[in-house]
Amino acid sequence: MVLEALTRSKQVERQKDGSRGSLRSWACGREFRVDSLSASQNQLLEHDGPVPADFVGHDEFQKDEEIPVVDMALFDGDTDAVKRNVLQMVAACEEWGYFYLINHGVELQLMHKVEQQAYDFFSMSTVEKSKHSSHYSLLEKVKRWSEWVTIKPAEGKLDEYDNQLSPPDNNHEFSTTVKEYDAVMKKLAMRIVKLLVGGLGMKSWRFDDFLEGVDATLRWNYQPPCPRPENAMGISPHTDPYIITIQHDSGIGGLQVHRKGKWLGIPPRADALIVNVGDVFEILTNGKFKSPSHRTVVNKVEGRLSVAHCLAPAEYVTLIPPPEILKHGPNHYKARTYLEYFNTRKRLDSCNSLEFMKLPTSV
Repeated sequence: MVLEALTRSKQVERQKDGSRGSLRSWACGREFRVDSLSASQNQLLEHDGPVPADFVGHDEFQKDEEIPVVDMALFDGDTDAVKRNVLQMVAACEEWGYFYLINHGVELQLMHKVEQQAYDFFSMSTVEKSKHSSHYSLLEKVKRWSEWVTIKPAEGKLDEYDNQLSPPDNNHEFSTTVKEYDAVMKKLAMRIVKLLVGGLGMKSWRFDDFLEGVDATLRWNYQPPCPRPENAMGISPHTDPYIITIQHDSGIGGLQVHRKGKWLGIPPRADALIVNVGDVFEILTNGKFKSPSHRTVVNKVEGRLSVAHCLAPAEYVTLIPPPEILKHGPNHYKARTYLEYFNTRKRLDSCNSLEFMKLPTSV
């Protein structure tokens, strides 16, 4: 009852103050439980270890090298302005694989609502969260300090979460929020992809086959405060097995991208979503776009929540670049269906490389 009262009180506060700052203050003030620490995690609590050579703190940022900023509002201007901005977004995907997206059109209230549902989920006991064992995991290795849940809105199992988060009323707040958020983010993601396709010199319909039956996964990550952040990892280095990922977070630093042999922190921006290229887009552009390795680090004081919307092709789609891309050179990747690629990645436990997809001549 106390938690319910606290939640209602904070909901009222957020309605009065529409800024991301109010949400961040509330998130930092909540006491999240990590009540199933493994022996290795308890050891992390008790002993200092050597600081890794590539450790970068959650609040360390390179001011002279920041990811590009793309203004979505500029794509509604005249033809020449649209072309310039499309080329800017293409360059960001080629050079970084990451960019900030401002004036994106996603309502702040909707972002608040989906973050609220994520916080409610992570506030439950481990026993309750473990009911979704295929979607929930509290990692047990010393170098990992996070928990997550992945949700596929198209699977139609959202009522299970409604029952779990708001028994016995089942007011469908969870499923309603997730469906609305998925629809808005999928529309935005599809528009970004089609703009990028046009920027590569192709008709936007050239990717229609890849976008037919697209699937979306929502991944919510929570990283509790950690007593030894230099000896832990929120999310280990990896690339995304999708076309693109669009995410926002609670305003706490920790996201880092690997670039030119070093890790760079990506400062949180309350006015921006963060977009990154996934493996599928790298394959479909024959390596022109880069699927960057990225990770998250933790800190002692503040928990960090991130909400990611991941766009993937249908399982049966064959991943091979269109002719307009291949006229510039031979294909560097094996032609595989998305399901074959995904299963191979999973079987090889390959979370940070496309080497297993490359043809011998391209290695």
